[in-house]
Amino acid sequence: MSTSAADVITQQGTQIASLHQQLAASQAQFSALTRENMALKEARSEAEVKERELQDEVHTMHMNWLESERVRVKVARERDEAKADKKEAVRVAWAWLTAVDDGFVHDEVVGDAEALLKSTRR
Repeated sequence: MSTSAADVITQQGTQIASLHQQLAASQAQFSALTRENMALKEARSEAEVKERELQDEVHTMHMNWLESERVRVKVARERDEAKADKKEAVRVAWAWLTAVDDGFVHDEVVGDAEALLKSTRR
């Protein structure tokens, strides 16, 4: 059986139409993948921005914590120094009062020592 020229042309036309359909489907798939790729790039960019914001927030929180620790240590040190000063004042006042009992201190020093003791009770 021989194939006529018309049959060959029809067969080639059918193949061309099929190839056009495959090309259109491939182009549609390519367009969809391109849109998906762009959406993924945008999402990645947004995620990177959010990550930087969170890193900045963590850094700020860490710096605030360090500052609060610095202040806490400073306050504790000042409190300890105040306690030490108060203990020293009490020791000196008691030494003065003891000296008074021994008769070595004038009356004005006794008043100063008593005032110092009263001030340390606060």
